Amino acid sequence: MTLRILTAEQTYPIRHAVLRPGKPLADVIVHGDKDAFHLGIESDGTLVGVGSLFESSEDGKRCVRLRKLAVLISHQKRGLGGVLISALQDETRQRRVSRFWFDARMSAVGFYQRLGFEGYGTTFQKNDRTYIKMQKIL
Repeated sequence: MTLRILTAEQTYPIRHAVLRPGKPLADVIVHGDKDAFHLGIESDGTLVGVGSLFESSEDGKRCVRLRKLAVLISHQKRGLGGVLISALQDETRQRRVSRFWFDARMSAVGFYQRLGFEGYGTTFQKNDRTYIKMQKIL
């Protein structure tokens, strides 16, 4: 297993295969991708997972939003998503940002809770799925 920094374009095939299969590739391109930090995880030299950090501010404080975390189905349940999130949290700390947040699919809430994230606010619908905001103060 190897972690490496990626370009936005390098994340698109994994994002597409996992998050929006059968939909247009454009569905996985995020406004601000060019300025975001993208990290990938490889297994046996093949890219199998990705995650992206988008820096912003809320109430005058800098924060980082995780977007488009995706691990190929064939490599899920092996701890790779947790490794990616841990490395992305390390990157967040290096940037001296303490709030790490994202929109979590309800089906993944348990995974994120095991990693120490807490849900907040009310659930909402996006792309025919139910989500909740989750965060961790680092």
